[in-house]
Amino acid sequence: MSVTLLNGNSDPAKPELDAAVDALARRWRERGHAVESILLRERRVGDCVGCFGCWVKTPGRCVHDDDMPAILRSIIRSDRVVFASDLRFAMLSPLTLSTLNRLLPLSCAYLRLDSHGRTAHFPRYERRWQTGLLIEDRPGLTRQALDDLAYSFSRGNRDAWLGTWRIGRDDEEAFRAVDRD
Repeated sequence: MSVTLLNGNSDPAKPELDAAVDALARRWRERGHAVESILLRERRVGDCVGCFGCWVKTPGRCVHDDDMPAILRSIIRSDRVVFASDLRFAMLSPLTLSTLNRLLPLSCAYLRLDSHGRTAHFPRYERRWQTGLLIEDRPGLTRQALDDLAYSFSRGNRDAWLGTWRIGRDDEEAFRAVDRD
């Protein structure tokens, strides 16, 4: 199984988050999974400008000349995609949010009804991956807060949602969810 691990920890002063994410990647590799771990703060990922060029002008390709095409290729090849993020003002890091916004080229502009009767964009690629979210653990971070953070993140892809976990607290649960066949 192939796993893309996108570490959106925006604060190098929090090496414990990077260490916990790296430990999960190492464990998945030890189980025989091909893991590509990408530290987003070491990559150039521009913000989406909302031009929709990736839908109408250059389908599947963004106008930005940065590192995002390589990240998208890794996602497309993956069976599992796990985002890891520190928290900023009770939200995902700006790095994680920018990367999420730049996933737009993975969808087509056309709409359809999904299996739940909701309007959704057609996926550009047939291959589908499962997604999970690792979030920095903080005092007072409740399961409800995790679920709230994950709601918009997973909403369009509930059938392929692996789960939401607190880094350092739910590592075993995250490991098992990604490791299962």
